[in-house]
Amino acid sequence: MPDPSDSNPRSLMLGLALVGLLVTGLAGGVHAFLSASPFGLWASVGAFGFLAHLLAKQNRA
Repeated sequence: MPDPSDSNPRSLMLGLALVGLLVTGLAGGVHAFLSASPFGLWASVGAFGFLAHLLAKQNRA
């Protein structure tokens, strides 16, 4: 487990952004499912795809 004293403000901000993106994607997905809106569905798919891209990029660094 990483040492909390080594916290990097940049990684903290990236983590907060990823959590925000995940919550937004989940909310969009639920709304799309309930309203059967194709736009909301594709927006949530795009949000999860972008989240996966950022996580992969962070893990490579």
